[in-house]
Amino acid sequence: MGQLKRLALGILALLQSVNAGFADLPEPPDSVVAVPYQAEDEGDQGGFILMTWDAVEGADGYRVYREVSANYGRDEQGNVVEVDTQLVFVPWLTVEAMEPVVRVIVATLDSNTDTQWAVTTVQETADGQVESEPVYFDVQVEGIATGVRARSWGAVK
Repeated sequence: MGQLKRLALGILALLQSVNAGFADLPEPPDSVVAVPYQAEDEGDQGGFILMTWDAVEGADGYRVYREVSANYGRDEQGNVVEVDTQLVFVPWLTVEAMEPVVRVIVATLDSNTDTQWAVTTVQETADGQVESEPVYFDVQVEGIATGVRARSWGAVK
């Protein structure tokens, strides 16, 4: 848990440095839920998850991050070198703004449901893109059949 907290603080520090000079950052997404994707009557599709969250007013899009194991880094001269394995968050995909709820099916490229995820709100400004603070979440494995198959959700975009 200590390593995850340090990693989260590192990402937050990076976002703060990128966003430095911007007085108003966008609000982070709210009510983020992620479940293994299941097509109706076909069971677990393996390697995909369904993410949803409430749309943020004024958002131009969103950026999803995934935690992965990395064992390469850079030395003092900028050369790529092998280092001790560590967990890092990497940008995984961008999502267009949509209303009133954002729904996206994400290819995970594996079936690892223990992976940590994060999502930020992205806004375009005259000075470039700014991101909100990240919202961290896990994939929920229990109780997915009812939510994923509910007809009231509408079309998944």
